[in-house]
Amino acid sequence: MIRILGGRNCFVAALLLGILAAVGGFLWFGRSREPDSQTLLAASEALEDNRPRDALRHARQYLVDAPQSSSAIYVAAQAAEKLGQNAEALEFLAGLSADDDSAAAIDAAILAGKLHLDQGHAWDAELRYRHALSHRPHDVMAN
Repeated sequence: MIRILGGRNCFVAALLLGILAAVGGFLWFGRSREPDSQTLLAASEALEDNRPRDALRHARQYLVDAPQSSSAIYVAAQAAEKLGQNAEALEFLAGLSADDDSAAAIDAAILAGKLHLDQGHAWDAELRYRHALSHRPHDVMAN
């Protein structure tokens, strides 16, 4: 009888250790990595240097670790627009949170308005411009 209880105790202990190891592994590997700010800086610099392909590559790389970064989304959208990929630029901009009122998010809303207007989607453009104006009432482009 003692041997059976000992066997069960070993089995339960091994099972608990396995569960703890699985949970620990999930927490270790499942956590998001900290984005590398140098990657976003490289994207911004490439955009300023009129190298939109490099800017887009770096922005995409940054967005892997920080998919909600309004700055990275804005840089990626600008780069895509410069490459003539307006549909892709709008896809990036669609990822912005409506609650984000950062400067990059407002700039991105204005860019989205322009892109929608260029495509003849006046209603969508107006929505983006109104969002921008709610944070920057005197913005010339949004007005």
